[in-house]
Amino acid sequence: MGASPLPGPTSESCPSLTKPASFTTTTDWKWIGLACEAKEREGTCETSTHRCMYDLPSPFLQCVALRGKHEKCPGNYDRYNPIHLYGELPVDTRGCTACTCGGEPVGSGCKGKLHLYGDAACTVEAHKNAISSFVDQCVNVSPPGGALGSKAISDLSYVPGLSLATGGEPTGAASEDPAEVVTFCCLAPFDLPPA
Repeated sequence: MGASPLPGPTSESCPSLTKPASFTTTTDWKWIGLACEAKEREGTCETSTHRCMYDLPSPFLQCVALRGKHEKCPGNYDRYNPIHLYGELPVDTRGCTACTCGGEPVGSGCKGKLHLYGDAACTVEAHKNAISSFVDQCVNVSPPGGALGSKAISDLSYVPGLSLATGGEPTGAASEDPAEVVTFCCLAPFDLPPA
């Protein structure tokens, strides 16, 4: 005997719930620079437009700092490409889309018991089988050719499913703050002024 699946659940939608995603952000820089202001030598340099500094210990370089982003270094500080350093705090637009859950559950269903009777009054039970809304089922009636007088379904119950969550996708990015850039232009180590 064939038994079609039980009808699935009806009116089982859950109320949708939307919440802002909670998240934390951290910023790790790939490299950092340490700049110290050099101490000038006492007295004056041979040329009044020069500034005389003490020799720097390794690995420090003598550099000039220029506020803003510059692609060319001044004077004899142009041996290396300019180094652009940014402030510790980036322009940070990172976030997450809102988290939502609810709506139609997935994997829910109904189950019950199918009773087959040999009489019309549902008193002489011949077979009892579990059925559900998930699959078609076939049941062998024994002895073959036996008459069925009536049938009934009992013990109906709901199998809850899951309401899937959506959202929480990352958005935005962290990038250098162009308002906080400083350009460093450095002399080569042991660079001597022209004679």
